[in-house]
Amino acid sequence: CAALLFGSIDLGVPLFFIFFGLAIGMPHTANAALVAEIYGTRFMGTLLSGVLYQTGGLAAALLGSALMLLMCWATTQRLPTST
Repeated sequence: CAALLFGSIDLGVPLFFIFFGLAIGMPHTANAALVAEIYGTRFMGTLLSGVLYQTGGLAAALLGSALMLLMCWATTQRLPTST
């Protein structure tokens, strides 16, 4: 906000969006990297399903599993076919 308050419009608006994007995006990336570093990537799905189960019960855990399965299926559909 200081970039908008003390800077000109031509410089303040791009600086605001740069710093805003960094502030919003960095915690999610750092959190995922930290969890992977501490627990390893092997158990990432187990941790995610445990968190989903603790916060929303069995329905949330099953919905999370279905969404992950759907994302994996969509990713494999985008892979090139071997000829």
